[in-house]
Amino acid sequence: MEDEAFERPQDVRPLEGLEEAAPNPEGLDEAASIPEGFGAVLPDPEVPEATEPGLEAPEDVNVPSVEGPRHYEFDAGNPYLAPEPPSRTPAWLELLMTVLGTLVLAVIIRVFIAETYEVPSGSMLETIQLGDRLVGEKVTLHWSEPVAGDIVTFNDPDGSGTTLIKRVVATEGQVVDLQDGYVLVDGKVISEPYVMGKPSYALDGHASNLSENVTFPYTVPAGCLWVMGDNRTNSLDSRYFGAIPLDSVTSKALFIYWPISDVGTL
Repeated sequence: MEDEAFERPQDVRPLEGLEEAAPNPEGLDEAASIPEGFGAVLPDPEVPEATEPGLEAPEDVNVPSVEGPRHYEFDAGNPYLAPEPPSRTPAWLELLMTVLGTLVLAVIIRVFIAETYEVPSGSMLETIQLGDRLVGEKVTLHWSEPVAGDIVTFNDPDGSGTTLIKRVVATEGQVVDLQDGYVLVDGKVISEPYVMGKPSYALDGHASNLSENVTFPYTVPAGCLWVMGDNRTNSLDSRYFGAIPLDSVTSKALFIYWPISDVGTL
């Protein structure tokens, strides 16, 4: 409330001798002087009415808009903004999409990347035990062919519909022979420590995909592999059904993952 008897002075000048009368604050130099005009009260600047014709706001003045509420986009990293509205997708549809996505991913992995197998026979003893479970990879088959020493899985040439597992001994164009229990490739006895000293002999009989027994020496046809089981005295392999087509190979065995006592690379 304004006092009627009080009039605001238009100009206030510093009193003479103010420097001597003013108290000395802590740490100020007693020789310091008060700047000229200290304590002066300047008159209020004249502000033109907003309704004056031709009046424009200065360009360097930013006047915030207060018309209506402000709206913000959701930012997960800003805790002061409103949370994102909940999804309107029904829960059953989200569950269905999750299940379908999982199935599609599993099929893609199994067809193009890797697959697991359980070995039910002893044809690969002592390398692979009965009941061992292993992983076979399929990625490298898209750009490279198996080589001698690789353990591969393939479709049974006899047409049983089962998947077999054997070791590659020779590739296309090579000549395989069996002499005195040893395997010769291109006329040279190959080193096979994995057979544990068991002899390799020709088998009497053949699979239904052949019209006669396999005879030696045997030249591996183009696009084929000669495969044999490590358990040479108890394995029906290329000695029984001949060389297998490359396109029948389904994977290259990588490692045994179960049981724990047999875990290891192949």
